[in-house]
Amino acid sequence: MDVLTAVHRHERFVEDTGFAWFLTDRGHAFLHQDMLRYALDNLTRNGTIKVLIEDTDDDLPRIAAAHGLTPTRDKQPNTALDLTGDLSYPLPAGYRIASLADDGDLHRLNRVLHRGFNNPGDPPETPEAIQKRRTSVSGPHVNRDLNIIVVAPDGEYAAYCGIWYDPATDYAYVEPVCTDPDHHRRGLGRAAVLEAARRCGQLGAKVAYVSSDQQFYYSIGFVSYSSGTWWEAPTPGIPR
Repeated sequence: MDVLTAVHRHERFVEDTGFAWFLTDRGHAFLHQDMLRYALDNLTRNGTIKVLIEDTDDDLPRIAAAHGLTPTRDKQPNTALDLTGDLSYPLPAGYRIASLADDGDLHRLNRVLHRGFNNPGDPPETPEAIQKRRTSVSGPHVNRDLNIIVVAPDGEYAAYCGIWYDPATDYAYVEPVCTDPDHHRRGLGRAAVLEAARRCGQLGAKVAYVSSDQQFYYSIGFVSYSSGTWWEAPTPGIPR
């Protein structure tokens, strides 16, 4: 496998604290020192940062501790779905499967994502809000045909599953997944995830991962795969 190195920000923490996680090939752990230093120098917010470290990593925790980071009780679980098995699903009468490639209305996507994640009130319809949705589904490696919508009988989006797959790999990554509260308990989230996974499987993916251990994922066939711990740096400074 090629060396995989990544330092990412995540929307969850972008408001008040930096956020980073790292992926490295097992033969290139020597990169950890430089990767962590880059994160500390460039990704802190208000003098703080949170770093996700895999629980099986025996090198990065030592380096993180030497830089003044300490582990928290905040964990990040990961589960996996075998894409070579049965990925069939039922769909209630009147609902249909579509993808962003053939039914990618940004306003309806904005609505299901807003309501599906339990945000109060109506979704913002400002140009900035819609542009944010456009950007989220317009990356250079986004395959819109894999991102699945369950369309309700009235034409609104009832559920959505985003999924990321690079044909150069044999795995897919699921995010985000949601169902509009008006359409809960009808198996629509399950249908969206399994359809997205099935399409990735047809293109060569063998497994799909999601950074969650919610019972929903276990109920549709995901199994525990790995976990990480969030480490954080003190404020206002970070010892070097």
